[in-house]
Amino acid sequence: MGLSPVTLSDAKQESIPFFESSLSILSSIGLCLTGVSIWAIFITRFTPLHAVPLFVSAACAVANGLHYYAFYTPSPERQEAAAGVFADIFWLVQDVGLTLYNYQILTHTLRGRVRLIYTYTFWTLLATTVLIRLAILVFRVLETLGDAVSFKTFIISLHIGYFASIAIMETWSSILLVQFLRGAHRAAPSVSRTRDMFRFLAWSTEIRLASLCFIGITRAVAFPFQLVEHHAVDISSQIDRFAYTLECLFPVILILDLVTPKLPKAHQSGLGTTAPSIHIRQQLQQLEEFPSQSDISLEYCQELHKSWPGSV
Repeated sequence: MGLSPVTLSDAKQESIPFFESSLSILSSIGLCLTGVSIWAIFITRFTPLHAVPLFVSAACAVANGLHYYAFYTPSPERQEAAAGVFADIFWLVQDVGLTLYNYQILTHTLRGRVRLIYTYTFWTLLATTVLIRLAILVFRVLETLGDAVSFKTFIISLHIGYFASIAIMETWSSILLVQFLRGAHRAAPSVSRTRDMFRFLAWSTEIRLASLCFIGITRAVAFPFQLVEHHAVDISSQIDRFAYTLECLFPVILILDLVTPKLPKAHQSGLGTTAPSIHIRQQLQQLEEFPSQSDISLEYCQELHKSWPGSV
């Protein structure tokens, strides 16, 4: 016996209080991580890397609140459409913002034609992702304001391309960064504490790569099988909601990546306490003595010394 089709209007008639819905949890996660991101800035110092978890978490909090108002409450069509538009915009900020973390690091480390090709390809994919999200936004507004007009097929197809493009961006950026860090790790002197930092950064990048690939692929596969968009009423939509929950928690990894150099245990493992800049300056002197053998490490340490949170 198959599942009977459920319409969005039917789901909205059974509205529940905000804090009885999963959206309240997702919004609360975003709100809490926004506060933690601000805390991370205070204990280190603000850099463009800090802006990623801060704005992504804030967008998560706002988007899920607007999502509840637009699709879980019996609101007028125009107000529903307006809330849906802003929810889509903040979702775009959340999804695309995560890809900018690796991008900022790579633009400081890649050189020459490799950097040019990477930058051009990244912004091409980013523009494609934005255009797809804007198309989704337009179709949703037309569906909300139009009586008995359904664009579900178009919206599903666009979502597959949307999630796939984000996964490609993050995968390519992470692979390039892992290759660079591993090369720097091999080139660094074996007695250098900077070598441990390269290994730590490579591990962190691999975790981000695995996490975002899983999230992107899972959402691209699960989304087309949803019975009702925006409502977790079947198995596929619940899987999609689970993957999105992991995305909402993803800034935790970024925050840990930013504040780890401040932790006492990091000093014991050779990563420094107040900042990596203390031992980076020491290692720069060592690396400069062997420029032909450690160009990658020297160049990366110089950039790291200028841009890593907490450097002085």
